[in-house]
Amino acid sequence: MWKNEIKKAEKLNSHDETVAFAMVLNEFGYFRGIPDLLDFFEKPFSYQKMYEDMLKMVEEHLGEKGSITEIVDIDELADKAEDYLRGK
Repeated sequence: MWKNEIKKAEKLNSHDETVAFAMVLNEFGYFRGIPDLLDFFEKPFSYQKMYEDMLKMVEEHLGEKGSITEIVDIDELADKAEDYLRGK
C-alpha cells in the first residue's frame, strides 16, 4: 500500500528535489542564515529523515503521492510543518 512508503525516486540526491526541499525549508524560516543554507547543500543527505517526514505529511493529507512543495501551498499542511519544524 502506498501510504507506508515514500516515493523512492524522491531522495535528496536529485538536484531538483534538493532545491525544492531547500525552498520549502526557507519558506518556513528554517535557515537562520547563509551558513545553515550552505550546510544543507553540503550535506543534504543529513536532512533525508526530515524530508521523508514532511513528504509523508503531504501524501497522507492528499491520499495519494504528492510533491514536497505542496506543503507550502496547503494551509493545514503548512501549520503541521511549522509545528514539526519547531521541534527541530
